[in-house]
Amino acid sequence: KIILVVIGILIALQINNWNENRKLRIQEVKYLKNLQTDLITELKSNDSMIVYRDKKAKASASILTYPPPKTPEQIYAFEKTFELVYFWKTFIPSNNTFKELSSSGNLNTLKNDSLKYYLFELDKMYVDIANYEHHMRREYEQYIYDVAIPNTDILNFFDFVQIPETGKLKKIDLAKIQPEQVKKMEDEIVWILNNKTLRNAMRLSVMNNRLLKNKNIDMRKHIERMIEMIDQDLGSNKNKP
Repeated sequence: KIILVVIGILIALQINNWNENRKLRIQEVKYLKNLQTDLITELKSNDSMIVYRDKKAKASASILTYPPPKTPEQIYAFEKTFELVYFWKTFIPSNNTFKELSSSGNLNTLKNDSLKYYLFELDKMYVDIANYEHHMRREYEQYIYDVAIPNTDILNFFDFVQIPETGKLKKIDLAKIQPEQVKKMEDEIVWILNNKTLRNAMRLSVMNNRLLKNKNIDMRKHIERMIEMIDQDLGSNKNKP
């Protein structure tokens, strides 16, 4: 009888452990799927930033060799290029699930130690990119915004009367620009092209955007490997509780 009681207790403990493991696995699978969703979103965002950084670097480089424009069309083309350099876009991580795992203390729910390592490395990549963006932002403010805004007119080809009314960006008709306006914009662009501070800022922009582009490319490879790891984990356990 004693033996039967002991066996019964052992069986009960085994069933209890099985149920607990099953609950933990269900929770782990939930986190894995949420991580995978975040990472797929991140890939799209990351690819967008790679394209953005590439265009920004090329636009900055082209300013250094840009010929002085003469016609409204040439001036408009220059302004589009300069605006691409001028406008600012920040990389925003898609890491909600990782933040939830970290803040809730549930990171140990993930049994794959390699995946956890990759998560922490990805977080370091986020910090690294944020630091470089912060550094570049200070350069932009000091060498581009603080120099260009007081000395030139920006966004010359948008109708600022219609935009507040319609809520849409509306370009003015190039054919209606007066010769004196063309001359004024031409003079300002020549000033930009010859300004030593702005030219050095363009060089810095080329270097910094190329560097950040490469960091996003490295991040893409890292994320792709993480998605593979999660696929393998979910696939190898699809028939397990």
